[in-house]
Amino acid sequence: MRKVVFALAALLVSLGVHSRETILDDPFLDNLVGKWKVERKIRGTLVANTLEAKWVLQHHFLQLRMKDVANPPKYEALVLIGYDPLKEQYVAHWMDIYGGRLSAMGHGKRDGNTIEFKFDYPEGPFYNTFNWQPGEQGWTMNLESTDKDGKRVFFAEDRVRRR
Repeated sequence: MRKVVFALAALLVSLGVHSRETILDDPFLDNLVGKWKVERKIRGTLVANTLEAKWVLQHHFLQLRMKDVANPPKYEALVLIGYDPLKEQYVAHWMDIYGGRLSAMGHGKRDGNTIEFKFDYPEGPFYNTFNWQPGEQGWTMNLESTDKDGKRVFFAEDRVRRR
C-alpha cells in the first residue's frame, strides 16, 4: 500500500499537479527565516551559535541549521519544522551531533507568539519553547529537561537575534 501511495504522489508531481494547500504557508514561521546569531546560556556559561532558517522541500518544512562558532563546530543541529493539518499541530524533526539514537520528532501547538515542542526521549520528555518577540524582532528558545519526578528543569536558553 505504501508503494502505491508513493507512486501516486510521484505521478501527480510529474504531471505538475500541486495544490497550494499542500505547502506550509505560515506567516508566524516566516519570522524565523534568515540568518541569526544565538547566545545560549547553558550550565552557567554563555555560548555563541549561528542559526540559518529557510524553507525547503517545496515549502513543506522550515529548515533550521544551527552550529556553534568554534572551528570546527562542537555542536551542530539540523531541524525541520512542519505542520500536520489533521492533528492541527507542528512537528519538529531534530537531528544533531549526538546521532540517530537521540534524534527525535517533537510535536507542538501554537499559542499566540509561542510554540512549545515536546520531544519524547528515552530518558524522559524534553521541551523546547520557541517564543517570537515582535517588538524586538527576535526569538527566545527555552529548553527544559525533566527530572526523575517529571518536573521540568532548566537546560538552556537561546536568545536569537538577526545577524
